[in-house]
Amino acid sequence: MIFSKSSSEKKFFQLLENIHTGTLTVEMPDGKTHIFGQGLPAVYWQIKHWDVLPALALRGDVGLGETYAQGMWDTPDLEALSTLALLNHDVIKTPFGGATFQRLLFIATDRFARANSKAGSRRNISAHYDISNDFYSRWLDPSMTYSAALYTDENQSLESAQNAKYDRLINAVANSGENTLEIGCGWGGFAQRSLETSDNKLTAVTISKEQHRFANDRIAKHGLEKRANIRLEDYRDIKGKFDSIVSIEMVEAVGQRYWPTYFKTIKDKLADNGRAALQAIIVEDDTFDIYRTRTDFIRQYTFPGGMLISPGEINRQAERVGLKTENLFRFGKDYARTLREWRSKFEDCIPELQSEGYKPEFLRGWKYYLDTCAAAFEQGNRTNVVHVELTHA
Repeated sequence: MIFSKSSSEKKFFQLLENIHTGTLTVEMPDGKTHIFGQGLPAVYWQIKHWDVLPALALRGDVGLGETYAQGMWDTPDLEALSTLALLNHDVIKTPFGGATFQRLLFIATDRFARANSKAGSRRNISAHYDISNDFYSRWLDPSMTYSAALYTDENQSLESAQNAKYDRLINAVANSGENTLEIGCGWGGFAQRSLETSDNKLTAVTISKEQHRFANDRIAKHGLEKRANIRLEDYRDIKGKFDSIVSIEMVEAVGQRYWPTYFKTIKDKLADNGRAALQAIIVEDDTFDIYRTRTDFIRQYTFPGGMLISPGEINRQAERVGLKTENLFRFGKDYARTLREWRSKFEDCIPELQSEGYKPEFLRGWKYYLDTCAAAFEQGNRTNVVHVELTHA
């Protein structure tokens, strides 16, 4: 499909004329500015290259993220622009077939390129988490926690809020017994907190070599290794039974095809009177059917192989294997705040990262991820984060 500049611009403006909430000022590559909508938020969007328009038309959100990473457009406030798009999502729809492209790309990558078999999972996890521990340490909090924090005070530090999140999960499975399993342990933040605040023994698994090395080192550094067993192991290979199971933002990396296996693993590894607690990023049920058939920039580039689950799907998957869900707790705005703290630190270290050889396109792609996710969690009507507890039915 070939697009002329004039026809692309005309259809692009027709799309933006549908904006009903907020004001968007667009500067086109020829220097002309156009204003759409009224009221707040007021957002400025500078499009530097005409190729942005066909990229949006043909590739939807994937094209939007790609062209931002490539420096083809910019804005003083990427989160605000994302917020405006979310507020007008009902009327801003790609008119040229971007949705069709996203559906086809999702099918191709989900079925072939990035399926989360054991080998596929290792590739997908390595692509995201094995960049280097040093990269993440620049902008995560000192606990190296890469998941939503739980704020209990407006002046609370990110590190304290991460511990509050850990404590809530620890309390959710308290009194279940002395042996805890963590599925997907990251850099060992939960493992350390759990071992320091209880007398439990803890087994934790990850398939990231970088995370495995870091987690083992931190546990040994704090003298906790006698009660800890941090394994480089796929969750499907775990042996034994455990009194409690915790899994923090792991189900997102499993992939839709392997959700039954993930929940069956929890069922099989959980002792008869045991309790499990999950932290999961979710897509709300009323938008899940559309989400599950398409892809986006984050799933293509930031979290290859990733797929968010819905509350209803958690219930269905749990019931199918003989588990029941309890105490669903949403805290999406806390994730927005977490992401803003990460973004602030990330932006501060960009010059240093560039001097070390990280390419501008890579760094802009990460900024796109942090800002657009902050907007999504702040709005909360489509995306959220939850704690949910599981017991045998």
